[in-house]
Amino acid sequence: MLIGKAKGFTSPEGRSELPVKRVKRPARILKSPFVVGEGKLFKHNDHVIVFEHFKGDVEEVDRSTFMSWFQRSFKPKNKKKFNDEDDKIKLAFVIGSFPVGHKSWFYNLIHTESPLSSMHMDVCFYYIRQLAKHGKNVKFRATTTNSWFQHKIKETYPAFIKDPQVLMSELSLVNVITSHSLTLSTLWADIDPVFMSMLPTNNAHWMLGVLQFRRHTLTIFNSAGKTYRD
Repeated sequence: MLIGKAKGFTSPEGRSELPVKRVKRPARILKSPFVVGEGKLFKHNDHVIVFEHFKGDVEEVDRSTFMSWFQRSFKPKNKKKFNDEDDKIKLAFVIGSFPVGHKSWFYNLIHTESPLSSMHMDVCFYYIRQLAKHGKNVKFRATTTNSWFQHKIKETYPAFIKDPQVLMSELSLVNVITSHSLTLSTLWADIDPVFMSMLPTNNAHWMLGVLQFRRHTLTIFNSAGKTYRD
C-alpha cells in the first residue's frame, strides 16, 4: 500500500507528536498583588480599573512600571508638579472604593510638605478595616471610622452638650456604629478598639484617636506635640 505524503505531515518513521495546545497565562501585569483575584482584573466599569486586596511585597516590575508612569511629565521644581492635562488620570484608579483621578494625589501622599486630604485618610483607614477584618494573625477585633465621622461629631457636639440623647436621632452616626455605612466595617458592639482619623478645626494636621470601650477611654496620638481646644 502506498502512503502518500501530505504537505505538512511526515512519514510514519519520522512522525512527530501532535502540537500541544499552548496554555493561556495572564500577562505579568495582571499578576500584580494589587489586582483582584488570581490572574483576573476586576473592573468597576469599562473606564475604571480597581486595585485592592494587596497580597504581598510589590515586585520590582510593578514598582518600575508605576514610577515610569508617574515620572512622565513630572516637574519636581515647579510649584505645580503636573500641568492639568498630564495630571488627569483618564482611566482612574479605584483604591479601595475611592476613585483617584489625578497623579498629584500620589505626590501629596508621599511628600512630607504636602497636606493629606480627607480622601488620603479614608483610603488608609479602609485598608486598616480590611486588615482588621480579614488579616491573618490579627489578635484583636477592631474597626475604624472615616474622615466624615469626626466632622459630624464636631458638628453635633454643641447640641450633645445640651442633650446627650441627640445622638440617637443622628441616624448617619448610628449607621457607622452599626456598620451599615462603611465598607468592611464591623459592629462596634463586637470589637475593641475603634481607630479614628481626627483633624482639629484649624486643619493643622491629622491625628489618631483610639476609642477603647473596655477601658472607657479615648486616646489621642498627636505627633506635633501641640494641644487644641477642640
